[in-house]
Amino acid sequence: LRAMNRDLTETEMEEVLGTQLYGHLGCTLSNQRVYVVPIMYAYHDGAICSFSFPGLKIETLRQHASVCFQTEQFLSEGVWRSVIVWGTYEEIPDQERTGAIAILSERLQREHGTATSSFYQPPRSGFAPGVFRILKEESPILYRIRVEQKTGKHVQY
Repeated sequence: LRAMNRDLTETEMEEVLGTQLYGHLGCTLSNQRVYVVPIMYAYHDGAICSFSFPGLKIETLRQHASVCFQTEQFLSEGVWRSVIVWGTYEEIPDQERTGAIAILSERLQREHGTATSSFYQPPRSGFAPGVFRILKEESPILYRIRVEQKTGKHVQY
């Protein structure tokens, strides 16, 4: 079995970033160890938008704002596209909070309102209401990753 792969075009990378909901955020801890966590996100105006509560991830991002982000789109078994982004973490200021919540909520609503196309992910029927409540009622820290560079691959086995 031989893999065939190619680089994604700019348009394809934008499509993958704009259609996925989950990815992996990598940052560097103060002891220089790499820390990678899954996040839910929305891609908007060239930035990865997400949210979190205080903890190790936020402490680390505040100290070391240079990050890496990865997401993938499974097209069928053995066929996927993956995008890696390098960028800078910044917290979304209070005056932009309502807009950021709307962007995240709209992206979640799009995902929740349609059947998932990924062959390995079950429908998330009970997930969306909980996240909507968190965004509106629990005041998480809202942040974005300003994209500085990206690369993507299309892989087929």
